[in-house]
Amino acid sequence: MRKSPALVAILYHDAKINLDSILNILQKKRNKILIVLDGIKKIKVKNKNNIKIISLKKSGISICRNFCINYGIKKKFKYIIFFDSDCIPHDKTVETHIKKHDMYKEYQLIGGAVRPSFLKKKTTSLITKIDGIMSWFGAVEQKIDNEVKFPYHIPTLNMSIKLEFLKKSKIKFLSHLKTGEDFKFCKDVKEKGGKILSITGAVVDHEDRKSFSDVINHQSKWGKHQFYTLYNYKFKNSLLFNILFIFFYLPLIPVLSIFISFISMFPWMCKNIKYSKYFLFVFLICNIKCFHSYIECFNDLKKKLTQ
Repeated sequence: MRKSPALVAILYHDAKINLDSILNILQKKRNKILIVLDGIKKIKVKNKNNIKIISLKKSGISICRNFCINYGIKKKFKYIIFFDSDCIPHDKTVETHIKKHDMYKEYQLIGGAVRPSFLKKKTTSLITKIDGIMSWFGAVEQKIDNEVKFPYHIPTLNMSIKLEFLKKSKIKFLSHLKTGEDFKFCKDVKEKGGKILSITGAVVDHEDRKSFSDVINHQSKWGKHQFYTLYNYKFKNSLLFNILFIFFYLPLIPVLSIFISFISMFPWMCKNIKYSKYFLFVFLICNIKCFHSYIECFNDLKKKLTQ
């Protein structure tokens, strides 16, 4: 069997997750798999055929993803396909990514759909539904392939990239981001002249958060990174920006929350208007997210003043 043109990269940062389910799917087609352990020394894998396991010191998701990219370039793979350890790809997800890259030469980054918990289970809690809606609005299953344009992006949970493009453009994940690294990465791809495509037929299933505190904690982290990826990225060395942000941003939070809620809800409402009933819940959590962008501005200002 000929060598697959794609390296399948799995980031593993939670020792509680069993990889057997995802590996059983991926090994059926003899995919070359790279598992990067983030701060975990070793894991048990039933069948190690076509699997390379590398343990890194606890360094965060962005540095781990950059390691995978460098590994793929060094080993001369044509594409890299990112999955996370907490998702389960469908049987044809990998081959669909490869097929669509071969079909669409003009697109450098491709993303498939993420199917949240509430679409797989008949009974799910409200908070799990809200988590799925807010987390995967950029990866809602579509009927046709569509180009992804601002303000939407592709999550790294189900993303593939032409490695030659990354090698030439020298694009990497922003190392200090603990979440939202995929949003910034997609912005960088577009700024370097790349195009992004959302495709049909490449689906992964994801188990979403079940507790209110986990959902709020996740959205709070998103709010923190949005200060850097949405607001401050062009003024990162400016004290004046931080001061103006502190004075003018707070009263705008309700307005911004409506806008962000609409962006999150729009793909779901296009799928089925019934999702509009969750708008208020999404709006309330978006206020919390935006408030954490405000708090992060103070943290960033403190760093600048102490440097």
